Amino acid sequence: MVVNLNRMRTATLANALGIALSTLILIAPWSCSNSLSDSLTDTASRIQAKIAQVGASATKLRESGADISPIQDGMQQVDKLLQSGNINEAEKILDSLIANPGAPAPGSAGAAVAPAEGRDCDPRQPMTVNSSVTVDEDCTVGGDLTVTGSAVLHFDYTGRKGGRLVVGGNVIVQNQATLWIQGRPDERAVFAIDNEFSSQRTMTSTDDATIKLDHVEFHTQKSGGRGKGSVYMNYNARRRSSFEVTGSTLVEEESWLLGNLHDSAKLTVADTQQVPTEIYVNDSSSAKISGTGTRAGVWLDAGGAKGSLTLPDVNRPFSWRIGAGTGLDVGWSLQVDNAQPGIGIEVKPTSALTITGNGARAAATGELKISYTVAGSRETLDGLKAGLQNGKISDRLTLKDVQLGPIAWQIYAGDNADLTIKNSTINEIGIFGRDAKVRVEHSVLQLAVLAALAPGSSLDIRDSDVWNQTIEVANNARVSIAGSMIHGTLFHARDSGSNISIAGGSFYENPASCSPATMVNIATGQPKCNPFRTPGLPRTAGVGKVECAGTEGCTWGR
Repeated sequence: MVVNLNRMRTATLANALGIALSTLILIAPWSCSNSLSDSLTDTASRIQAKIAQVGASATKLRESGADISPIQDGMQQVDKLLQSGNINEAEKILDSLIANPGAPAPGSAGAAVAPAEGRDCDPRQPMTVNSSVTVDEDCTVGGDLTVTGSAVLHFDYTGRKGGRLVVGGNVIVQNQATLWIQGRPDERAVFAIDNEFSSQRTMTSTDDATIKLDHVEFHTQKSGGRGKGSVYMNYNARRRSSFEVTGSTLVEEESWLLGNLHDSAKLTVADTQQVPTEIYVNDSSSAKISGTGTRAGVWLDAGGAKGSLTLPDVNRPFSWRIGAGTGLDVGWSLQVDNAQPGIGIEVKPTSALTITGNGARAAATGELKISYTVAGSRETLDGLKAGLQNGKISDRLTLKDVQLGPIAWQIYAGDNADLTIKNSTINEIGIFGRDAKVRVEHSVLQLAVLAALAPGSSLDIRDSDVWNQTIEVANNARVSIAGSMIHGTLFHARDSGSNISIAGGSFYENPASCSPATMVNIATGQPKCNPFRTPGLPRTAGVGKVECAGTEGCTWGR
């Protein structure tokens, strides 16, 4: 068996070439090359010697001021052929480069290539592309992937099954550039943005850029399984950029994509499940959703919205247009064409809405979810529950014949909010405002995230039943929990100045064999398990303090 020539490492090649690493980089970035075997065979030695000859020629040409791009192109082909195990063809190109070092290598004429920094996928380096290129091989990028200018970076996996793109950093598409990932209807391509923890990475389009996903399986972590539970990340669309998704999917138990549309950005989703998982329509942005198989949650920004809103029948695929020009005094627009997304409303301090639902005709699984934000004021919310709603929640929100499903309420706190929640069933609480304070008493906290993320902010939980996948704290904020039952939650203190303290109460395991179909009681919203968290007892993460005292089942203590 010949040595693994497709596993060459840059350092080994540098030695073979007998030149400095900086010169090696001028010749070729050496994508995905790893290491030579310890025992070089005759074939490996011969290839190594020829690479040395090419390197020596390239050095002389560069010193004389000549163009070495043909050698760069040729060595790129050699690198790819060695990776695929095609040693004979690689050696032919080396022979050609030795005979005619300034001439194009066989097969290189007319090939569209990106600049040196963006030509190859390198698991050790970021990738920047500013001219159009098509990639049909698996690709791992060891940092940010940036597409700029008027480039079109096309990962074309239509010619084979099982294409895979993994990015170990942020994804940025800007100017008039396009990032296009294309799989096959019979087997989707995998696109993974590897987050070690939630919100580590972001995907962003801005200016007039476009991101297109055709028949893609999207992941927010590189490897599958539920080792880290469901990891969430944000996609941010700004200015006039667009995001187009067709025939794609995402596994919620492992991944979660929050799609934030700002300015005049556009989103088009067709025949796609959960990409994005949640869509936030803001400013003058627009979203168009179509296809009977399409599933996603859409959050409508009701900041400044005044008037009445009548909900569609969400029991089956529906067509609906809401937003600008429909009497709500907002700039965004949503168009649904024969699809079945979930509908949520973001009630802000400047909202004044009456929402009318379908009453007894609506399914028990619900026709609306509510995000409710408090900022700069003191409020008490008492008795927020699932089920049929008829009444005034506050001066900002009145519900008439609205069927709320088992997971209905998300509460957020802005600057200087002073909020008390009692006797309620709440899915998520997020504190993003400075000096905001939220107190929770005698409540059921369901499946999503509880987070205090702003300086001076605090979350105090008393005598409650806690099932959330994560409780997070950052920026010197604090969370305290007393006398509560906590089921499998991950406590994440992100920085050294933040802390989570648990006093009394009990820890319980998050049960195994959980799924979205079995996670809650449909009528009441009482959790049975959390599919977005790994099975087992609560755990800790981060560099801040997580302390427990007198808590049954807590093994890490103070």
